[in-house]
Amino acid sequence: MTTLHPLRLRPMLAALALAASTATAAPTPLILDMVHQIPGDKPYVSAYDDPAVLKKIGYTGKVYFLFESPTLAINWESIDPEILPKGSEERKWVDRKAAEIQALQKSCKEQNITVFAQADLVLFPSA
Repeated sequence: MTTLHPLRLRPMLAALALAASTATAAPTPLILDMVHQIPGDKPYVSAYDDPAVLKKIGYTGKVYFLFESPTLAINWESIDPEILPKGSEERKWVDRKAAEIQALQKSCKEQNITVFAQADLVLFPSA
């Protein structure tokens, strides 16, 4: 019969305890806000855009539409710094979009609201 060293047994017991606790815990319901602006229309202002309001009424997640997709905030600098050169109008647009998206996500995280982003598009910029 092989005996386990106590130091080897401790991580195994911790993993079993974690598995048992997560297996019996009730899953958190996923209640998502998926209301989006209409492309081309003037954006409307709503209290439901505020993650604090969503949290207060029981929402657990916010889904951002395509125009807030993180794929729009890629500056491609690590691939080729000349794709969107610093100082160009295109790079300024991407940097503004990145700041906008980061602010939206930060406000959700501060309320412990899970962020989801639609990203069913891939954009490859061209000079």
